[in-house]
Amino acid sequence: MDSCDDLVYWPEAEFRGLNSLKNLSLHRCKKLVGPSPLPLSSSSSGDGELLPNLEELAVIDCDGLLELPKLPASLRSLTVGNCPKLNSLTEGLPLLPNLEELDIEDCDGLLELPKLPASLRSLDIEDCDGLLELPKLPASLRSLDVDSCPKLNSLSECLRHATALEHIYIWGCPSLTSLPVDLGHLTALKVMSITKLPGLKSLPQGLGQLAALKSLCIGSCSKLSSLPEGMQGLTALKKLSIKYCPRLSSLPEGLQRRLPGLENLAIEGCPDLERQCKRRGPYWDLMSRIPNTKISSERRSNFSTSLPSFSCFRRPSTV
Repeated sequence: MDSCDDLVYWPEAEFRGLNSLKNLSLHRCKKLVGPSPLPLSSSSSGDGELLPNLEELAVIDCDGLLELPKLPASLRSLTVGNCPKLNSLTEGLPLLPNLEELDIEDCDGLLELPKLPASLRSLDIEDCDGLLELPKLPASLRSLDVDSCPKLNSLSECLRHATALEHIYIWGCPSLTSLPVDLGHLTALKVMSITKLPGLKSLPQGLGQLAALKSLCIGSCSKLSSLPEGMQGLTALKKLSIKYCPRLSSLPEGLQRRLPGLENLAIEGCPDLERQCKRRGPYWDLMSRIPNTKISSERRSNFSTSLPSFSCFRRPSTV
């Protein structure tokens, strides 16, 4: 459904007959506000829930939307984008036993999220200017992507039970000044990308507990002045990228031990650290064992063909 200018309330009566519908998208319905305040008549109400087999729902560019309808238990994917007046998601969200993907973008009126369903595997939140905090993430979650949420100031509580997380992408959250101290319970974490956190001054000691971590990307953290000790515990680390962290001038001893085991290393926009890594610098012998490196504008590869560029700062197209 696209550009239905006369649509004010969810067409519940019409939805009653769509029992086989699996995918529904509503785009640019500017006057849509939410469910009708009036109950359906007895002749049209029928029994059971609306759209009982719906698996994917996308609501995009609905400027007047205040509330989502009651969602069917069959739903697996929910996308809500550019709905600036939406200030809360349905309270029935935790009761959706099959919901695996939740994508929320450009919903500036959203201050918080409700409790999330235990089935959720992917949570993607982008450009939600009013969001203050995240709820506790379920143990089922595999991927967390938070992009451009300027008022978000803590992740400490939300990660406590997210033991199955494999990917964490945090981008453009200037109020976030620290990461959770204890990360040891994130035993499945493979990729961590931390970018554009100008208030971040340090990384937690628990970073070295991430034994499954394969890729670590740190970028545009202007106040970050050091990396934590204990990073020798990153025994699976193959890819390290540090960009535009000008106060970083050295690598901790534990991380130095891991350098020869890396496959890819990029350091850019960190002048003091770059000098340490270049030829005749104190880290050069360690660096020379890495197959693919990029230090500032210089690139070196021990392979006859070029390797893919460092891409962990780019948000993934699929989860």
